[in-house]
Amino acid sequence: MKDFYFINQTKILFGTGKITSLIDELPNYGGPILLVYGKNSIKKNGTYQVIVNSIKELGFDFSELSGVPSNPTLNIVREGINLAKKNKIQTVISVGGGSAIDAAKAIAAGSLVDHDVWDFFNSDKRPKVALPIIAVPTVAASGSEINGGTVITNQDTKEKIGIGSPCLNPKVAILDPYLTLSLPMDYTIYGIVDMFSHVFEPYFNGEVISLEIQDNLAEALMLSIINISKQFLVDPQNVENRADLLWASTLSFYPLLFVGRGKITFEVHIIAHAIGGLYNIPHGAAIAVIIPAWVKLKGKKDEMFLKKAARFSQKCFKNENINDTSDGNDIFELITRWFSQLGLPTSLKVFDVDKSECDSILLNIDRSQKGLLKNRLSDNDLEIIVRNLF
Repeated sequence: MKDFYFINQTKILFGTGKITSLIDELPNYGGPILLVYGKNSIKKNGTYQVIVNSIKELGFDFSELSGVPSNPTLNIVREGINLAKKNKIQTVISVGGGSAIDAAKAIAAGSLVDHDVWDFFNSDKRPKVALPIIAVPTVAASGSEINGGTVITNQDTKEKIGIGSPCLNPKVAILDPYLTLSLPMDYTIYGIVDMFSHVFEPYFNGEVISLEIQDNLAEALMLSIINISKQFLVDPQNVENRADLLWASTLSFYPLLFVGRGKITFEVHIIAHAIGGLYNIPHGAAIAVIIPAWVKLKGKKDEMFLKKAARFSQKCFKNENINDTSDGNDIFELITRWFSQLGLPTSLKVFDVDKSECDSILLNIDRSQKGLLKNRLSDNDLEIIVRNLF
């Protein structure tokens, strides 16, 4: 196990109806408040009114930033920063999926500096201070409510880049499963794949091949996500299933799961970011298309992947027929069968992205993400993966 430093100070409030506890948390941070959210679904399901009523009852002024897209853009972040500075915002509340939370994090950091917020993403600068953030996820997917990471898309350069800083950890995460019930079926499924990938990639892509505690934790969580996803398909409106998914999402990107592995390379996510920057494809959908192509490549030659392939199949899919010399084809078959059950896309063509776009995707990976893949994937590897996305 590699040496590590770990700290996480996010307060988690979990349970149906917990959104009402916002009124108890806000006095700890104060106003004026900036409310950041995506579409108007939070108004249809009543979440918006509960939050606004809490703010008004406490006597705080507030501003709103709505319309955060599924791949949060630099433009919307800059708009939020202008609002925050103009209105002397003291607390940022994000409501929605990982996109709203990521946008809120970038706004919380960018509103306290004089330079442009993009400098945090395209240079060595990193946020050292940020406004307090209260995260209210309505999507089980990113786990952004429990960590200090944020990913933003520069709509002009087509770069989608992630950064991290402890100051970006939300102070409070209110996890109310009821708020996820109105999420469309396809986006719930995309979220399942995203949270699975958060665990799946570090499991194979750390510096240490085998870690008894961390591997067992990861395997238990991946098995749970697979099982819960099948239960969800049977009864999508079951609040208990939604609660399990929401907690699995939070745990999937909880930094404690990654410690001891050394440097981790999120290869699938990095490729997905490059694609998302170009086409605004739902992040989980891109992940679903990339994972099988990535598995097929890794199963041919990657030492760490091959050493863990059989164990993964046995522990996460309960496949006792796998022997210790599995070459990765078994994982490909198991994952693609599961993805098929979930009704996930199998090609970027579903999103009107043609194979003629391969060179554009490779160029965007090279320009904005390739440094993150150093010593992990060669140019030839990347080309093989990308050309298998169609």
